[in-house]
Amino acid sequence: MNFRQRFKPFLAPDAGKGEPGGGNPDPTPLDLPAKIPAGTNLPTAEDFAKLKSDYEHMLTVHLDMKAKYEKREKADSKAAEEALAKQGEFKTLYETAKAELEPLKIERDAQAAVIKEYYEAEIKGLDKAILEVIPDGNDVAKLKWLAKAKASGIIGTKQATAAGDRTPAPGKKADPSGIRALFKK
Repeated sequence: MNFRQRFKPFLAPDAGKGEPGGGNPDPTPLDLPAKIPAGTNLPTAEDFAKLKSDYEHMLTVHLDMKAKYEKREKADSKAAEEALAKQGEFKTLYETAKAELEPLKIERDAQAAVIKEYYEAEIKGLDKAILEVIPDGNDVAKLKWLAKAKASGIIGTKQATAAGDRTPAPGKKADPSGIRALFKK
């Protein structure tokens, strides 16, 4: 039995005492039983006490939850304010670091351009066979390899050899250690 069914006799338009929708402003005890259908369980004082205690409990829970919510909102707003303050600090740190790095980036780009020009000048007069042997990598690594090759005598000696002839020039012996040194890291 739901709420409306249980309290229907009290919710009838003529059941109120001068309330809106109430018909008879002064019902007599003799009128009341005539309007209640037979077999209806009327709410007792215990039922009303239970409803009141349930309502008070729900109200207490609601007020507790509201207090927790307000406390959490205050904590969240305080944390957000602190985060914004830290963000402002980080922003200033970022701006100073950016200002310090900008000249370094310009200098790095200039150095990279000089290294690239130097590498291109070094490989300008080399044979295709040597260019194919140069390992992949950045220009600095390629320049290191070229320096090792020159130091070992593979590059830079002008030998009068025919195409495809890999024999050393007269009076010179082949130095296999020089070739091995090129491929060591």
